[in-house]
Amino acid sequence: MQASPAVIVLLGPPGSGKSTIGARLAELGFRWTDRERDLVERWGSREAFLSSKTEALPALHEELRAAIGPGRPPLVIESTGISEREFIDDIQRLFPAFLVRLDVARETAALRVRSREPGRHLNTVPARDDDVWRAFEELVKPRPVDLVIDTGAVDPAAAARAIAAALARFE
Repeated sequence: MQASPAVIVLLGPPGSGKSTIGARLAELGFRWTDRERDLVERWGSREAFLSSKTEALPALHEELRAAIGPGRPPLVIESTGISEREFIDDIQRLFPAFLVRLDVARETAALRVRSREPGRHLNTVPARDDDVWRAFEELVKPRPVDLVIDTGAVDPAAAARAIAAALARFE
C-alpha cells in the first residue's frame, strides 16, 4: 500500500475552484490556507507580486515545504501548475503527494473570475487569463494526476468529498 499523502496539490486554471475546494477540504480537517489572499496581503497587488515573482515564489515554496510533514493532516496547496511545475515536481520527490486536476469550461471559469470578491485573488479580470489557459492546456493537462474533477459538474463540497474519499484508500 502507498504511503498516505502528506500533501494534496489542487491544479487548475483561474476560476476552476481551487480556493473554494481548498476551503471545503479545510472544513473536512485538511490543512489549507488561502495562498492567494496571503500573497495579495504581502505584496499589495497583482502587479507588485508579478514584478517580484522570482523572489516571492521561492520564499513561499520554502514556507510550504516546511509545513509539510508526517504526523499532521495533509497540507492542501493550490496552483495553476505552470510557473510552479518544478516546485510540484520537487514536492512529489520529497513527499507522498496526491495531485488533483480541476477541470472547468472556460466560460464557467470566466464567470467565476468576474464575480470574485475584490482583494481575495490575484486576478479578477478573465481577459488576463488567455496565456494562462493556453499554458495550462499545454503543460498541466498532460501531467499525470491522481484524480480529475470537473468543477462545472460538481459543487465544491462534493469535489472535496470526492478528494477525501479518494484519499481514504491510503488509510
